[in-house]
Amino acid sequence: MATVLQINVAEARDLASADSNGFSDPYCVITIGAQKKKTKVKQKTLNPNWNETFTFQIHPKDAFMKVEVFDWDALATDDFLGEANLRLMDIQDSANWFKLNPRVNGKNDVPVRGDVFLKFRRIQAQKQGGPAQNKAAEILRMRFDFLAQNGENALELTEAGLTSFPIPNSLTQDAANNITIMDLSFNQFSNFPDLRLFQCLEELNLSGNLLTTLPPLISNFPKLRSLILNGNQLTAIPPELGKLRNLEKLEVGNNQVSVLCKEIGKLGKLEELSLTGNPIESIPPHIGGCSSLEVVDFSSCALQVIPEEFTLCTRLMELNLGNNRLKYLPEGMGRMTRLVVLNLMDNQLGDLPLSLGYCIGLGKLGAGISIARNPIQSEEMIAKYQIGTDHLLDYLEKRMAVLGAPEIPEIDLPADLWEPGEGPVSKQAQLQKQKQQQAAQAPPPWAVSSQIAAMTQEAPQPINDVSPGVSDLPAEEQLKVKITVLKNWAVTAVRGDILPRLKKFKMDICRATNPQDAMPMAQGVRVMKVESDKGRQVLHPSMVPGPPQPTPLHMFTPSGNEKLEALKGVVSGVVEEVILTVEALNNALNVIGDFASVVQIVGVIKNIKASLDASVGK
Repeated sequence: MATVLQINVAEARDLASADSNGFSDPYCVITIGAQKKKTKVKQKTLNPNWNETFTFQIHPKDAFMKVEVFDWDALATDDFLGEANLRLMDIQDSANWFKLNPRVNGKNDVPVRGDVFLKFRRIQAQKQGGPAQNKAAEILRMRFDFLAQNGENALELTEAGLTSFPIPNSLTQDAANNITIMDLSFNQFSNFPDLRLFQCLEELNLSGNLLTTLPPLISNFPKLRSLILNGNQLTAIPPELGKLRNLEKLEVGNNQVSVLCKEIGKLGKLEELSLTGNPIESIPPHIGGCSSLEVVDFSSCALQVIPEEFTLCTRLMELNLGNNRLKYLPEGMGRMTRLVVLNLMDNQLGDLPLSLGYCIGLGKLGAGISIARNPIQSEEMIAKYQIGTDHLLDYLEKRMAVLGAPEIPEIDLPADLWEPGEGPVSKQAQLQKQKQQQAAQAPPPWAVSSQIAAMTQEAPQPINDVSPGVSDLPAEEQLKVKITVLKNWAVTAVRGDILPRLKKFKMDICRATNPQDAMPMAQGVRVMKVESDKGRQVLHPSMVPGPPQPTPLHMFTPSGNEKLEALKGVVSGVVEEVILTVEALNNALNVIGDFASVVQIVGVIKNIKASLDASVGK
């Protein structure tokens, strides 16, 4: 009978320091024969807590298991922190600390010390029925009786050794409907358990089992919000999963899934998606239908291409594409303006898309982009990254301003995702109709020149003199040229002038120690806030930024005057609000294409610039 070994890499303690800051960025690698599994990296710690579980098939020829701990380095080879070699025949169901040892033959990067804590569970394949079946029935009967007596809604049966799920005859449909949370992780299910009675489930955890397939019956849980299937042996995700329209969290990490079904694009409420550690080579373009996605982990797969439609997931905040085979990223990455974490380590990227300069959140404190171990061609880009991710984003923004704001291609979801008349396709048709109506109301091409001149503070010119060769273009093409001119002016003004001056203005306020210096600043901020509020009104509700974070105390220079300190706190907060509004207006230009909306937004940016000029000077 086949044997499976489940290993939980729990934690490590007292590891060696490999970095100049006195810490390490450790991760753990488990190797048995040709099978190798790796935990995630834990930043700046000597006592990492991984708590990740992996499943290994144990073959007769496998004699040893190797446990290695490394320190992750962004710019160099990872440092070796220690290893432990264990005989498989000695491993039983247990949990122990194992001492890390230096390499016997090979380089030891730092003095090795510390221990790693591992939990083991051997799983022997069993036939259905018999004592195991009877034991499962008794366990479930007792647990269901307990839930009914106490009015609880969560069934938790982790590590109970269950191979089947025999429902007791005493369980009523009303009692089954009361159960909304079910945790059956780390059991021995090789087949999906019979859960047909539990149609009110909202959370289901089956991680750490032996599942190889998901049945079509998975669609029988219409209220399911969270489905966790990490650490099984699944080879595919069935199309019926697309019927779980209320699903918000889906984790299928460390399985054997090689193909992602197109129906995943029907999960419009999905916020978190993890497929890490699966041999997936491509993502269907239909995934763009997951418009609510905020956190995505596609690390350690085999991805070669990211479809352009994926960039329609504009609410995305964290994206992990590390350790794949990507040679380029879609130009539409600039749509994802809410990104604050982007991991691109260990790919084959030679460059980054120009539009990534729109993703200004990647340069903020606590955020970041990682491009380590990619064959980036630009030496300047590498140099900026080595200084810090904020410098890299500053470089990307300036590069975009110099080369011109890229035009993000307009794309739609594949038509075969939905039946006629349902889903996002019909919504796109409505948006297209709105664009046509806006285009019909747009001013004629001969009126464009004077409007652009007003925005860029240049003297109006006849349409034939605006740019060589423009007059030879059709009216529609001329309009596109003017839109590009407006957008380029706005990007240059925002990145090269408005934002730098606003940030300096905020710094000056925080450092003020004299009320005579602070009062004129406060008066000027009032005017800027009026224009900023107008800017928020023209933005789509989904793009209006939230309230600013309080200014850190270390930025203020104490004055000893309580009233002045209170004023500085209020004024610095208003300036930060104006900064967020300007950034949102600039991002909005990235996703709109009709002339009337571009003119409106550029006009607001121009007014904010004018109020800034009046307040602090040019």
